[in-house]
Amino acid sequence: LYYFNISKRKNSYAAYSNDGLLEVTEFEIEPGVFHLLTSPNEDYFVAHGPNDEGDGREDNDLYVSFKEQDGNWAKPINLGSAVNSNFNEAVPTLSPDGKFLFFARREEDGTENIYWVSTDVIERLRPKNEN
Repeated sequence: LYYFNISKRKNSYAAYSNDGLLEVTEFEIEPGVFHLLTSPNEDYFVAHGPNDEGDGREDNDLYVSFKEQDGNWAKPINLGSAVNSNFNEAVPTLSPDGKFLFFARREEDGTENIYWVSTDVIERLRPKNEN
């Protein structure tokens, strides 16, 4: 179970067993991403966090982080213009078949709309395995 503790402003993980939740582990991911969505097999997560494009924008973008072989999460990668805009993107969700990423965007006029893209935008950023 992955979740965001609002009062502590920390991401947390708790392993699940038939007996209940095990010890909770807090973790931080740069550049301060939160409200993460973990893929069903936990090989990546998508989360929103502050825009890191260095262009002075103060909106949130969506990022992906892939799990490394040692079990740690790699530095998040901005999903780029296929997903992110000059407005706030948040609330990532996957379709049940894992083929589509849904997310919310707060438009310039304050309305919030839901968008979707193929998860190919994520797969294109996946590091190539070194053999």
